[in-house]
Amino acid sequence: MLPISNEGAKFKTEFGALIAQFSSACTGDAAGTTCACIDRVNYQSMKLSALLGLSLTTAKTLTIDCDIYSSDDATGVTTAFTKYITAFDSVVITATGNSVKEADIDLTGAGRYIYALFTPDLSQTTEADTASIGIAYNLCGSVLLPLT
Repeated sequence: MLPISNEGAKFKTEFGALIAQFSSACTGDAAGTTCACIDRVNYQSMKLSALLGLSLTTAKTLTIDCDIYSSDDATGVTTAFTKYITAFDSVVITATGNSVKEADIDLTGAGRYIYALFTPDLSQTTEADTASIGIAYNLCGSVLLPLT
């Protein structure tokens, strides 16, 4: 009989947010969205994924910023939580169409509960550009073995 050992990561994906389609210079543009608060207990790292659907006019861009907040207390998402790390810092996207932007996050020093504050900003000053964005937390590096 082989001994039980932690030979790899256990993975889990959590829904972060769906930032519905918005247009430049309208509600949702350059506004921070507080994504879902999740319990990351036992997970040591995360790949934060931003799923983008863009329609940009020539020479226009989408800039994304995203900070990760953490706390050991799940109550009061805006009061008990502090900024843990910046996941995306003014990342500029210039291509129209669908794409994914990802950031690797070390969670070993984070609190048990985390959420992302995601801010998209379309450079167009009229309603010509549109974006649809989804956020996913891809947790990995569990320190516990699955019960199978």
